Amino acid sequence: MARGEQAQPAQPEPSPTARPWLGVALNVKDGRLVVDEVAPGSPCAQAGIQAGDVIVKAAGTPLTSLDQLAAILSKYRVGQALPLFVERDGWEKDFQIKLEAKR
Repeated sequence: MARGEQAQPAQPEPSPTARPWLGVALNVKDGRLVVDEVAPGSPCAQAGIQAGDVIVKAAGTPLTSLDQLAAILSKYRVGQALPLFVERDGWEKDFQIKLEAKR
């Protein structure tokens, strides 16, 4: 380490059993998953997901229930990217959500 540099704290490796989280509160309205809240600094916040967005697909699978999203999320691990297809204000966009362990 060069003079004047400070050691950076080591980032802990996620546990192999750590469950990934998205960091959103969702509600099902008329068979659509609507984002009610996005936790600051969460994986979805970092990707640009906003309250009011509608999550239409996860990993290419159409969604109509929270159970469907939970089943898809359970197949992913911390550090992987989960593709979400979202509708917002009349437009559609794909997001890649880099999954993290819940802090």
